[in-house]
Amino acid sequence: MLRKKRSLLHKGEFGWGLENKTMKLLLTSGGITNKSIAKALFDLVGKKPKDTALVFIPTASNIEKGDKDWLINDLINLKNQNFKSISITDISAVPENIWRPQIISEGKYLVFN
Repeated sequence: MLRKKRSLLHKGEFGWGLENKTMKLLLTSGGITNKSIAKALFDLVGKKPKDTALVFIPTASNIEKGDKDWLINDLINLKNQNFKSISITDISAVPENIWRPQIISEGKYLVFN
């Protein structure tokens, strides 16, 4: 599912939010699990995988209990797309002055898990 929203990262009353810049979302129930989802992602980004830098944000997985092999599989599926680079940034684990520059870096795309 494709969604567009105007956004830019800013700090508001309830924490960090987005405002005044275009943001494109590709929502899936299980990550990049097949070629059509991968194609939709790169059509959305408008770049080839080898030209795309990615930031993977696994913070939501912190509350899941038990085996997290699905998280590893998500990362493997991303790696198999041959991105230029993949960074992992857990915004709950490090201070804001460390994670914020990583996720607002120009030319990077965010993946939330």
